[in-house]
Amino acid sequence: MKKIIFIIFSLSLIIFFSNCSHKEKEYATILYFNDAHQIYPVKDNFGERGGVARLKTIVEKVKRENRETIIVFGGDLAGGTLFGGLYHGFPMIEAFNLIPIDIANFGQHDFDFGSNITKQLVDSSNFRWFSSNLKDNKNNAFHNLPTYIIKQKAGLKICFIGLTDKMNTTKQDGKIIQEDLFESCKNSLLKIKNENPDIIIALTQTALKINEKLLNEFPQINAIFTEEQYENRSNIYYVHNRPIISPCGNMGSVVRVDLNKIDDEIDLSVKVHALDSLVAENKELAILQEKYKNKLNEELSKPIGKLLCDLKVKNNLYKETKVGNLITDAFRDYYNCDIAIINGAGIRANVDKGLITLKDAYSLLPFGNKICLVKLSGKMLYEYIQNSLTKNIRNSFLQISGANYKYINNKLVSININNKSIYDNKEYTVAISNYLIKGGEGFKTIPKNRILITQEKGTKGVDILINYCEKLKIINPKIESRIINLKKIK
Repeated sequence: MKKIIFIIFSLSLIIFFSNCSHKEKEYATILYFNDAHQIYPVKDNFGERGGVARLKTIVEKVKRENRETIIVFGGDLAGGTLFGGLYHGFPMIEAFNLIPIDIANFGQHDFDFGSNITKQLVDSSNFRWFSSNLKDNKNNAFHNLPTYIIKQKAGLKICFIGLTDKMNTTKQDGKIIQEDLFESCKNSLLKIKNENPDIIIALTQTALKINEKLLNEFPQINAIFTEEQYENRSNIYYVHNRPIISPCGNMGSVVRVDLNKIDDEIDLSVKVHALDSLVAENKELAILQEKYKNKLNEELSKPIGKLLCDLKVKNNLYKETKVGNLITDAFRDYYNCDIAIINGAGIRANVDKGLITLKDAYSLLPFGNKICLVKLSGKMLYEYIQNSLTKNIRNSFLQISGANYKYINNKLVSININNKSIYDNKEYTVAISNYLIKGGEGFKTIPKNRILITQEKGTKGVDILINYCEKLKIINPKIESRIINLKKIK
């Protein structure tokens, strides 16, 4: 397999690629972006980027150059961040309706607050959502949406299919089923064969290697537009002469693809626009951005305690962390139970020492998961933590309170409570999220007869954390050898 990799830095850089010479005749244009978790620009160690006002500016510029333009969103606008946790994606829909965009595929984070919220997002949209591989629990297309979309531009019939992966990493409400990506792709291509499309584009939310396999298995696909690989870099990977296009995360860039058909050959050129501080903001959308930014800051500026140490998330998927200890201690204190656990990937933001605010709490736990109470035998608990160490499910690594565990080479060695090994037949009460109870991150579903406090009666994790911080007043979690990697000791 011939694969050429291009990396495009998004720092106010525009780079142009073309398989053929520039076309003077009429052509179609697609503008593609994804990962829209926040309506206003993101500011972090990569700089400032994104924001719907800059996106609107680029859209208007490109449409002035070519009226035959399709605006495509690749997915992920609801959860995963503080902004998404509070507003569930609805401000993004409001902005996208004003841009406006034309079509959208789903990312798994669009289901972070349950499929009913996702349906409300779809119903609020003036653009068309679709999915080739998501179904409801009655085996119908999710929300009766189309499984593919065809757009006619510049005399070209352009067909889009949409594939969403990693649905096990979002809220499990039992109402949405992820079909196999390859089987769904095959079925969609069979359906559209009679449409005689000129160009087929797959919108995917999946890993690069899977995208490569899709192109190798389905030569009908001319290009794949996929999820971000990096926060600060746009990427175009070529499998032979067919691209896999990946913009920056957090709307850091938008990719322009110009399309034409010359002598039955597809002429495809790619240009990346950075959405950085050099792009002027559309005034109407800038006002909308500022409205939501001010609203969020006003609602969440209340302090809930004084933090004596920095809380960092970078090690949550590998080892014990102070932030993991703080959050699990809060859950265990709330239910006065034996043990509390949280998957490391559920903790999402850094917090610097000083006053800790409501905004910080919501940044740490933006998904809105309920914390429930279950009873597990020692044997079940052992199996559960062993599962969290599986190499193939990195996001499952568990932070813990009330016990400590030791492992080596991804194999659990022991679990102790008060320096004593747990007993296989003894029952232990465990505070745990509804997300994990329902099989999130690849865990086994916990049986109903083991659930003492259900999702309906549970309390949001962020509310528990807020109450705990207000109770402590001075917050200073420490590393306490709760998770020990014996390989590191040797």
